[in-house]
Amino acid sequence: MNFEQLKQKAVSEWEVQKQKVDMAVSDGILDISGIPSLEGQPRILLRNSGKISPDSIHSYIAMGGYEGLAAALSLSTDDIIGKIQSAGLRGCGGAGFPTAEKLKICGDAEADEKIVVCNASEGDPSAIKDRCLLESDPHSVIEGLLIAARTVGAAKAFICINPEYDVAIQRLEKAISQMTELGLLGDSIMESDFSVQIELKPGQGLFVCGEESALISALEGGLTRSKHRPPYPAVRGLNGDPTLVANVETLANMSAILGGAVSEPRTKLLTLAGGMKNGGVVEVPMDMTLRKIVTEIGGGTQDGKEVKAVQIGGPTGAWLTGDELDTSIGFDALTDAGTIMGSGSILVASEARCAVDMAKSALDFIHLECCGKCVFGREGTRQLADILKDIAKGSGKNKDIALLEELGGAMKLGALCDLGKGAPNPVLSTIKSFRSEYEAHIKNKQCPASICK
Repeated sequence: MNFEQLKQKAVSEWEVQKQKVDMAVSDGILDISGIPSLEGQPRILLRNSGKISPDSIHSYIAMGGYEGLAAALSLSTDDIIGKIQSAGLRGCGGAGFPTAEKLKICGDAEADEKIVVCNASEGDPSAIKDRCLLESDPHSVIEGLLIAARTVGAAKAFICINPEYDVAIQRLEKAISQMTELGLLGDSIMESDFSVQIELKPGQGLFVCGEESALISALEGGLTRSKHRPPYPAVRGLNGDPTLVANVETLANMSAILGGAVSEPRTKLLTLAGGMKNGGVVEVPMDMTLRKIVTEIGGGTQDGKEVKAVQIGGPTGAWLTGDELDTSIGFDALTDAGTIMGSGSILVASEARCAVDMAKSALDFIHLECCGKCVFGREGTRQLADILKDIAKGSGKNKDIALLEELGGAMKLGALCDLGKGAPNPVLSTIKSFRSEYEAHIKNKQCPASICK
């Protein structure tokens, strides 16, 4: 069945399903009055969320789904990469590496077999953006995965997902089954010469799996540990084969670009994770400032006090002060401000929070999640956590601040992976902006916020 025949059938099937939904709303069986306002949130990645049935491939196709894959099948590899490059798409897993360049490196690698991996492990406990996308619109991610496989010449694809994402796993399993039935998976997809299989792999849900070489180690059945690079996975990855690893959001962007839903990915999914009155997943323009996100969409701090600091990017992100909130959320703007996009989660601390406790909470988690392969990651995170613990309980020493700065600087240079290099960020940023609070804990044995005991 070619794509036009497939689409015609899907539109007909979805019309029947949609009538049932409309009747349920009109009869009061389904209440949609509580859906929040989306003011200031342009929908590109979430364009189908709430408008289609995640369990129905027909609803996705009827809304323009798989047109991106159909377009990719008619284009050369260079043309696909050219479209991704023109769009300026960057990896949305945190690093922001240009997607087109990554596709080209993997595509140009010489090998008998190539592999594409969707990284849906999302090990940051405060981030749920990937989960939201997979639960509400799984086919947009799978379509992007197929486009990536077609581009690099891969016949195998894996979706590595956090094992706690039960609903997302169920919907992905159903999506894969439906695609197989309609001939969108397997051999000669859409009557073309493109064939690919997808395997769903519930992983370990570890934070370190956000680093692609650690994820590959887990897929190979070994210890979940980062590997020395180069070679990079795009050249030598899973079982030695060239492997393209892409984030959930990155793949959804690829299907939107090739399908004509957007020419340039100018929005970002974020998780408003804590400290604000409003929480959840939002999609906002990349030129939007942290101030607008926190105060307007997030509704300000939960306790109504002034914003003291904001952490974006998960546990390894730096804390920016309230005076730095006019920073936009673009990759380069965040880097210039001294922080990272990371997992895309945002935490807000009001004036009632303690800077030492903020850093300590992050390091306690990072140390537990460290893979332990390199000394800087294994011992450095432990030492940072122990020093912060001493400071918080009133047994800190005068030399501790300098020691934290020296150790943090060494880790940023010497750690093997981005988790280890980013681990000192919450410590160094709070020392930079709130040094007086560290000094109060050490010299006066007092917590200005009365949080540390």
